[in-house]
Amino acid sequence: MNRAIDPAFDLIETFNIVLWFLPLPFLGLALSDRGRRWWPGWTMVATMFLLVALEVTEQVAGKWLGEIGRLHNVLRFLGGAVLLVVLSEGSSRTGWGTHGTKVQIRRFLGISLVPAGVLTALLLNRVPLPLACLPAWTSLCVFEVFAILTAPVLWVRWMRIGAAILLSLALFREHFWLPFSVLATLLTATQALSHIRQDNRLRLLRAREALQPKAIQDLLAQTTGSRLVRDDESLPVDRLEALLGFAMQSTGSVGGAIFLYIETPVSGVGTLSRKLECVVAKGSLRDCLQSTEASLGAQALVSFLPSTMSSKVLLASEPTIAYALSALKAPKLAAAPLRSQGRPLGLVVLSPSSSRDDFGASDLHILDFLSQQAVFSLNYEAVYHKLMEDSRLAREFEIAARIQMGLLPREMPKVPGLTLSAKVIPAREVGGDYYDLLPLPDDRLAVVIGDVSGKGLPAGMIMLIVRTTIHLLVDADPQGNPAHLLRTLEEKLAPQLDALTFMTFLALRWSARDRILTWSGAGHEHILWRSALDGKIHRIKTGGLALGLQRDHFLPREERKLMLTEGDVILLYTDGVIECRGPDGTGWGLSRLEESMERHHHCTPEELLEGILSDLDRFRQNILPSDDRTLLVMKAS
Repeated sequence: MNRAIDPAFDLIETFNIVLWFLPLPFLGLALSDRGRRWWPGWTMVATMFLLVALEVTEQVAGKWLGEIGRLHNVLRFLGGAVLLVVLSEGSSRTGWGTHGTKVQIRRFLGISLVPAGVLTALLLNRVPLPLACLPAWTSLCVFEVFAILTAPVLWVRWMRIGAAILLSLALFREHFWLPFSVLATLLTATQALSHIRQDNRLRLLRAREALQPKAIQDLLAQTTGSRLVRDDESLPVDRLEALLGFAMQSTGSVGGAIFLYIETPVSGVGTLSRKLECVVAKGSLRDCLQSTEASLGAQALVSFLPSTMSSKVLLASEPTIAYALSALKAPKLAAAPLRSQGRPLGLVVLSPSSSRDDFGASDLHILDFLSQQAVFSLNYEAVYHKLMEDSRLAREFEIAARIQMGLLPREMPKVPGLTLSAKVIPAREVGGDYYDLLPLPDDRLAVVIGDVSGKGLPAGMIMLIVRTTIHLLVDADPQGNPAHLLRTLEEKLAPQLDALTFMTFLALRWSARDRILTWSGAGHEHILWRSALDGKIHRIKTGGLALGLQRDHFLPREERKLMLTEGDVILLYTDGVIECRGPDGTGWGLSRLEESMERHHHCTPEELLEGILSDLDRFRQNILPSDDRTLLVMKAS
């Protein structure tokens, strides 16, 4: 029957067109913002538009297309095959993703579908068209066996099996194309939603890990409450200024202030008077330092806010808040109380710029971080100066060390084509070495390692600020390259460091799809790369100036790349490893580190790391290390 006058045929084709448009809104959401580089999504969109074009062309001009019209089933089959291939490659949870060679086999089989089918159909046009598609159909079957076996859940496997069978049958009977379209659109929409959920899950997980409020509050619960006196040198004004500057810069605030309860002796009575005073103020709230009225307004806010550690945006909706805003001379504020063991210590406030409407959720997270770190600093300064000779000091720093170690990655992430192991050994209870491993979309991984100048609690505080900033930056732009990450971190960190403090840093990104390691350095130690091809260890200079050495004009950061093959080993370290000294006063040095790496390179990353540390311990014997030691091993598989 002539298709051009068959109303049933027109209805079915129209329904097919509608079906191919249904997943596009879901794909649009998956490809917006953070998912804009998700290449399988763009391929799905292009394939669907091509299939729609085929359906429309068949309806409108099918009887005038001649030989091209005869190839309609073939072209449609090839489009469906490409869609199934991309659906498999777009899944980030397939089991084969942990083996690089098998991934390449799958991709080769998938890519071979299109040229095999097209060339066969064109060169053997005298053969019945279903037989002309035999090479493409065979390739698809082999590929689908791999894809179905590694599908993330059972129902997805059955849907893929059904889609593959229906696509094959559609070569011989056209009415099988409609049920294939239904299954294919469901699979496409499901994968787009899965991609959105996975991205949101990574974002929330990284935000929670960045702040770690429970870890900090566990620490504060075991410290003594601080008693602040105006003439007491233990008041950490410099550190509070650094924290306030970090929060203002991160939230785009134009003003900020920290109020603390200060105890002063009452003459002739022998008691202490406790009142709220502004100890740190910046920007538009700088006048609060000399304003008694501002302290009274802050006192009103402390009484108004609930007894929690949560931040809150304050508007002039109640008389108490209206009075406080008037006293502080700010139209709007975000405030967070400072409390320790239920005892109020003070208040932190930030004032937004007039160009923005309100503080967002991420801004309030940063304000929570500021309030918790201010309490942390106040308690530890009091403990450090007042209980220096007390045996409790060792216990306090032991808790701090445990909390700091808890902020490092608890387990190595599972990344296709790469196995990892890392370890930090502080020279004191609290150290300034830092590393992190942040999983990214599309089988990628961000790796960072750094070393703050100095040791002890001051270096540990800077390490904590850097960690929080890194997590927030990666969460805001997971597609950003290492050079951009390093430059942004430097811009935010440098103003918070004093003139004698700096930090070496190295940011790397691993891409499992092309097996390329990209990095950008800031004065950090060499990258040691043992190539499996030539069996040699190569020293790679990371380059760049350390963070904190540039204060006003930040120079662009360079970026370099390295393609890894199976068996390659990458070793990252801090200077505490090679500068560790033996009984005769000589340092371990880079050459001994390379010898140890060569001796253990055949082992797993965990065994290689422990082997290097064992060699280092034998070298130094009973000499205590003077600096923190950090090692990070990556092995390509």
